[in-house]
Order: sequence, then structure tokens, then C-alpha cells
Amino acid sequence: MSPRALCLALSLLLSSAVVGCASGARTLPGATAGVVERLYFGRTFPGGEVSDADWAAFLRDEVTPRFPAGLTAWPTQGQWRDTATGEVTREPGFVLELLHPAQEDAAQRVEGLCEAYRARFHQKAVLWMRSEVQWREVAAPAVAPPAATVPQSRGAPALVP
Repeated sequence: MSPRALCLALSLLLSSAVVGCASGARTLPGATAGVVERLYFGRTFPGGEVSDADWAAFLRDEVTPRFPAGLTAWPTQGQWRDTATGEVTREPGFVLELLHPAQEDAAQRVEGLCEAYRARFHQKAVLWMRSEVQWREVAAPAVAPPAATVPQSRGAPALVP
């Protein structure tokens, strides 16, 4: 075998060994492949701030119709650097997290949310992050209802199956 062929063979062998040793993320038993859409909304705008009532109305009017299966949202305190001026802006905000099955294409609905917020609250931008995830609902086992009692003639209750 020529030195060049030997080097190539050894390189392939070592590459295979390294890839084989790499540990990837394990699949969550019983999980569904999903996507998390995480949106960061600024709360301040020239001359005002998005109130809690404004945010609740946005969730009701814009988010829920597009994502009726549910959402998670929380208030934040963050900062960002304006790329044009270099100025750092600190402001309160909101994070909105949406989970949906991986095969569902939600990009157009999320884009609509971003545009609706920007227009409604005079924002320069909304930050949108997307992550592939595995999700599984871990629920409590079903509990049988308590057995009913039926009075007996002697006054002692009896359990009814």
C-alpha cells in the first residue's frame, strides 16, 4: 500500500472511531419531535410602554387565534445593542414560548405575530429563536373515582363496585 493510501485509510479509520465515540442527544422515551418558537418583545416605545393590559390583549387577539393549543409567557428585563449606533438599551420586555409538532409549519404564523407586535407597539424588531426539541407530557396516573356507598337495611353502608 502506498504511503498516501495508508494515510487516507488511517484518516478514515480515525474519523470513524471519533464519530463512533461521540454521544448524541438521547431520545426521550415516548417523546414527540417538536419545535419551540421563542420570541422576545421589547416593552418600551417612544413616549410609552406596553402595559400588562396591552400585553394581555395582544395575547388574546393575535397569539391565541394563531396558536390555540397554548403558550407560555413571562416578563423579562434585558438589554440589546443597536447595531447602527452602538448604544446599549436596557428595557423590560416579554418572552413568548410556543411549542408545536415538528411537522407543523408555523413560520408564517410566527412571522405574523412579529409584524403585528412591531406595528401595534412601534417596535424596531422582535427577536425570534427556533429550537428543535423532544417533548412528552408527564401526567399523573388516572385515579379511579371513590366507590359509592348504598345504604343497607341494617343501616351499615355497603360498597358498590
